[in-house]
Amino acid sequence: MKLFSTLLCLVPAALAAYDSIPGSMFNNDPAQAARQACPFWFFGRSLNREPCYPESAVVNGGPHPGTPVRSDPSPGYGCPSPGHWSGTYSNGNPFPTYYNVKYCPGDQSWRINYNLYFSHDGMSGNGHRHDWEWVAVIWKRCGGSDMWCRNRLVRSFHSTQKSNNWSGIQNTINGKNELRRLGDKNKHHPLIYVGAFKHAMFDTRKTSMNVIGADELEFRSNDWWYFSQDWLVPGDQINRNWNYGAASSTPPKVWDDLCNK
Repeated sequence: MKLFSTLLCLVPAALAAYDSIPGSMFNNDPAQAARQACPFWFFGRSLNREPCYPESAVVNGGPHPGTPVRSDPSPGYGCPSPGHWSGTYSNGNPFPTYYNVKYCPGDQSWRINYNLYFSHDGMSGNGHRHDWEWVAVIWKRCGGSDMWCRNRLVRSFHSTQKSNNWSGIQNTINGKNELRRLGDKNKHHPLIYVGAFKHAMFDTRKTSMNVIGADELEFRSNDWWYFSQDWLVPGDQINRNWNYGAASSTPPKVWDDLCNK
């Protein structure tokens, strides 16, 4: 199968991110707006097992067929490899992050959602083919000007969501050179730790339980990382009529409901 990873879908990498951005950027250059607060993704290696790693949601011009959930404890079976593991902070293989930009008149905010596709979630028969997960950054006007600041982070969490004020995110950084700096607040990019089995999105690590766990107990760590800015894809590349089974949170569907997040 030929994966849909053409360079035409790549947003050109640009390292510049700013404390605040003009409102015109959301309309006139949504790709640049999406770069400003896009996440660093982190993935954990539970009991020496690779997780199911994200990949393109498009194969041969249509939806990825997904992969089955095996009956044995192999969460990464059938998924792409994260890449060579050389200890924590190993550089992960590239994958696309699908983004959408939307203005929400109700609270007068701009919102950008960042979506990942996994070919399945879970293990040992506890899971399903296909998985879409996401985070969203909410921007609010800074004072009375037309400059906009990061205000809040929303994270997909199983069938619901969690929210942080931007100042309440555990770790934010300004670039790859700060990757190992932990505890910094109010910087440009959040560090997001993906649950190793069911792919809930966290802003914290937790390595004390090597099981699927429930809710906050899911294993997540920093064995591999990838900066979403290096491969951002417009979410409208995903046809809203494509069927991803039980994974209903496709980029178009998240965009539809984004103002309610």
